[in-house]
Amino acid sequence: MSENKKYIAILILAVSVFINPTVQAQAEKKKLFEEVVSALNQSQNAYADVLCPDEYKKAITHYNNALLLDEQGDSFQEIKTELELSIYSITSANNVLDDRSKAFSKVLSLRKEALNANADKYAIEFWLSAEVNLRNAIEDFSDKDYEETRNAIPIITKNYTNAKSYAEYASELVVKWLPLQNANSSLANLLSPTEYSDGLLFLDEALSGLSDGKEMADIKESVEEAGTLLNKAADNSKKFTGRYSELIRIRKEAQSAGSESFSSNLWVDAEETLREAAISFGKGKINSTVELSLEAQQQYIAAKHLAVRTNIFSKADELILLAEKEGADEYAVKTLEEGKTLVNNAENIIYSDNYDETNLKDIASLAEAKANLALEITQIINSVEDGEAAWEDLILNWKDILKKCEEQSLVSYDDKRITEPVVKSEKIPSEVYDIFSTGEAEIIDAGNEVVIRLTGLEFSWLGYTLTNTHEKLLDKAIVALGYFPTSAITVAGHNDYIAAQKFNTEISQRRADNIRSYILSHSNLDPAIITAIGYGESKSISNDRSLSGRKKNIRIELIINR
Repeated sequence: MSENKKYIAILILAVSVFINPTVQAQAEKKKLFEEVVSALNQSQNAYADVLCPDEYKKAITHYNNALLLDEQGDSFQEIKTELELSIYSITSANNVLDDRSKAFSKVLSLRKEALNANADKYAIEFWLSAEVNLRNAIEDFSDKDYEETRNAIPIITKNYTNAKSYAEYASELVVKWLPLQNANSSLANLLSPTEYSDGLLFLDEALSGLSDGKEMADIKESVEEAGTLLNKAADNSKKFTGRYSELIRIRKEAQSAGSESFSSNLWVDAEETLREAAISFGKGKINSTVELSLEAQQQYIAAKHLAVRTNIFSKADELILLAEKEGADEYAVKTLEEGKTLVNNAENIIYSDNYDETNLKDIASLAEAKANLALEITQIINSVEDGEAAWEDLILNWKDILKKCEEQSLVSYDDKRITEPVVKSEKIPSEVYDIFSTGEAEIIDAGNEVVIRLTGLEFSWLGYTLTNTHEKLLDKAIVALGYFPTSAITVAGHNDYIAAQKFNTEISQRRADNIRSYILSHSNLDPAIITAIGYGESKSISNDRSLSGRKKNIRIELIINR
């Protein structure tokens, strides 16, 4: 063997001698900890913590000391000593467990049943009495005073039995009692606060009596009083809900939107106003009730709007503020303004109650992307002005920036849209196509019908009155209708699915009626050939789950029968 190989072999041997004891010590320590944990669990399952409390407590104390020493990085020998002392205490407990388990088997069974019934929570007086008497009886047994032990067992048994029955009754009242369930489910705390509060006072009195171990007859008397008041509260709540169901519906919407978290102040104000309205209703003050219920309704709507706004657009708001702080209002004005406009437009949608959350989240994502881009543009320009980069670098890398914009879908829809050529039908006079500018109307050949879809005639969600903009487009439509002087014409109003079907039909009918009236008053067409029909949401042409889809569905079509 060469000299180098000898040195390497000696080095390996030296390292192994140094390392192996450490590895072995770690393995032994881990094994000891596992043994102690297993022994503690077994002894607890055998009720060592009850039947041998002193020994069990010592075992736990030594185990915790070992954990602390291990955390502090103390020597293995010190840790080992504590773990061995823990095992010794467990062994001491185990030496007497069998005899004590036999002597107190029935008591332990009743104790377990009482504990499962939450006696330590609901029947404290009986539970503590049983625990104290059991500990004393165990000490007597340890001292071989078996007569005292035998005399104590019936008392302990009675206390655990009472603790169990009282706890079960208390649990029934808290969890399953119908008067309380009905009151809670009917919002009695808000809609009949006086009766509900009084009912809870009697219920609390009953629960306190159960905890204190009072006579069951007295406890049931309190329960009966509580039941009467809570039932009355539930009845009052149902009457209020029946009369003001719309208010309760709006409250539920506000709650579902997360108003309790995202607009807590408005939510609390609305809850208090609702409570006042309910009290007024209970006193028969109808006028006051109506005023307060309307006020609460508006507060809940405001809370819902703010919750939706905050929940969905908080990140976009933060990014816009950060971009402004960096100077985007100077260096990325257009991009930042686009992000702000998206948020502002979304606000208008939210506060008109005409929104779809999926669509709002899409808008929020785009607004966030715009704000991020504005921030990045600003940071690039700032780096140039600070001398960290040159304008030349920025110009040379403009393609990378543009690519990033495209990846984030930040190219405006107008930039990405390819205008398709209008396909003209030979059956429709070519002059009709020339009347309208791009985006104002679609001319559709539908066999026996010509449909002029007035795409530029936009209405707000609730709108049906005509504006100057509407009238200018309708004037062009009248010219187009002049090419079909003898044909029957239907002014068809359509709406999206938002709101009730009956409401949608009514709004679309009003729009169609107003347009028919305008056409007749500004043309020589025969009133007999023009009818107006509101179809509501029944004939959608696009997906109503998106804002752009609903915008297409809110439309006016002039249907010409050839």
